[in-house]
Parts: sequence; C-alpha cells; structure tokens
Amino acid sequence: MICVSIYASTQKKAMQDIRRVFNRCDLLELRMDEIADGNLVELINCIRGLSPASPVLVTYRKSRPSELGRITRMNESTRRMEDDRKRWEILREAVHLETAYVDVELEDDDEKIASLKMLIARKGERTKLVCSHHNYMKTPSLAHLKNLYQACVAKGADVIKIVPYARVAEDNIRIFQFLAWASKQKKEVVAFCMGPKGRLSRVGALLFGSAFSFAALDEKSSAAPGQIGVKDMEILKEILFHEECKN
Repeated sequence: MICVSIYASTQKKAMQDIRRVFNRCDLLELRMDEIADGNLVELINCIRGLSPASPVLVTYRKSRPSELGRITRMNESTRRMEDDRKRWEILREAVHLETAYVDVELEDDDEKIASLKMLIARKGERTKLVCSHHNYMKTPSLAHLKNLYQACVAKGADVIKIVPYARVAEDNIRIFQFLAWASKQKKEVVAFCMGPKGRLSRVGALLFGSAFSFAALDEKSSAAPGQIGVKDMEILKEILFHEECKN
C-alpha cells in the first residue's frame, strides 16, 4: 500500500490536499502535529464523504525542543506538556472515530500506551496501534533493528514501524534484510530508510513485506527527508509490481 502523508500547516490546506490525493493512494496519514488549527472530526468527515472506505492513519509526533534561544526553559517545558496533553487527546479521539490506525512512539510512556490500547479494545478493536521508532542519524545493525522490533511488540503494537536514516546506499540492504526477517514474524511491519540515500528502500520495502510505504503529495510537501511524491511512487510501484497506475 502507498500511504500519502497530509502534511499541511492549516486545516484549509489539509482539506485541499485530501481532495487532491484521496483517489491516488491506499491509505491517508493525517499529521495532526503539523496542522496548526487541525480539527480531526472535520478531516475524517471530509475523507469519508469523498471515499467512505478509505483507511486513515492518525499521527501526532512529539514536539522537539525549540530552536529559539529566547524561549526560557520554563516556557519550553510548559509548551511541551501542553503539546503532549493535546497529542494524547487527538489519539484518543482518533480511536473514538474508529480510524484504521493510530501511531504512538516506542519511547512513549507505557501507561499511556496501555490506556490507549484499552480504549481500542472497548471500541471493538477497529483501530490498529502502530508503534514507531525513528532514528534520524543512522541505520543501526540488523541485530539492533530486531531488538527494536521486539521492543515495539512488548508495547502492544499491532503494527511495528521502524524507520532509520540511510547514510550510505548499503543501508537500504540492511533494512531489506530486516524486513525479510520481520515479515516472517506474527505482526505487520513497516520499515524503510529516510534520507536521500534511502529513497530506494521506500519503494523496495514493499517487495520485502512492508505493509505500506509513505509518499508525499508532491516533492514540496514532503513530511520526511527523502520522501517521494505520490505520482513518482505510483510509477516506481508499477515498474516493480507490473501494476497499472491509478488515474
């Protein structure tokens, strides 16, 4: 599957992007941490109005320390606490809306993940929990990638997502080796490399058992380094799988 990330700065732009791309992908990711005035209910209603069966992944990435030196530590701490509160509120709302997936991070608090899992169970297991880990510096060893997989399983994940950064082209091979192993385990897995040298893995991962890979609306709307535009992903997928591109 190709998952297109809706990585917009405003609700209005997110709505526009959804209408542009909903019929060109298998899965839509809503990056709620980026949509400043994001209203999840309205976004989901928009998607379901266009295509009732379209699955949605709701992601709200943790905020990182501000790069603005003038912000005091106290203000930064307060902002991060408020952002974390909003983050879990959005993820719970996504479960209530019965979205196909919600994304949590491996480093998240065990109790918060367990609470979200309990809510998913009460809602009839209609939502799958994605536990993700990103390494923005490098691609670790195959043994370490396997350890990360097991750590995500221990968190209660239905889908394990592991995305390192490719420093060299050979890192793509390591992620393919990991996928060849992980695809034989009991859980769904998503894995590829970020970065310009990891672009090969974004398409090749689908051949090695990745449940889905991510694409951008276009190159200017990339949500992560090395992300490929959906039109190019369609062409590359057609070449690899001999499938017809969607119109």
